[in-house]
Amino acid sequence: MEDIRIYNTDFKLLHIDNNVISSNWTVYFNSVGTFEIHTLADRDTAEIILNNMDWENNKIPVIVQGDLQGIVTAVRLGEDVAIYGKTCNWLLSRKVVPKFITSDLPVKCNPEEVARYIVSNAFSE
Repeated sequence: MEDIRIYNTDFKLLHIDNNVISSNWTVYFNSVGTFEIHTLADRDTAEIILNNMDWENNKIPVIVQGDLQGIVTAVRLGEDVAIYGKTCNWLLSRKVVPKFITSDLPVKCNPEEVARYIVSNAFSE
C-alpha cells in the first residue's frame, strides 16, 4: 500500500506515514469523492493532522496517496487512526456566487470572460 503524505495549504510537507492499514477512495469524474484511511494508532499522524486543522484560519490538511489527493474533514482516534475526507474538487463547492446581472459586470458579456470574472472575484482572498 502506498504511503500517505500530509501537506498544509502552503504545500509544505508535514509528515509521511508508510504504515497505512487500509485506504478506501471513491473518486468521481465530475463530482466530489471521499476517502477513508486507517493507520496505526501509535503514529504521529493524528497529532499532525489535528494541529494543522483550523477551518476558521484556512488551515486545512491535504492528504496525498499516490496520484490521489484529498482534503481532511475529520479524524477519529480509537484502536487505530481513521482519517476521513473529500477529494479536492469539494473546495469548489464551498464557494457561493451571488446572483448577478451580466449588464452590470465590468466585462464583456462573452460567457468565458464572465466566468473568469466571477471565479476570480470568488477566489480573490
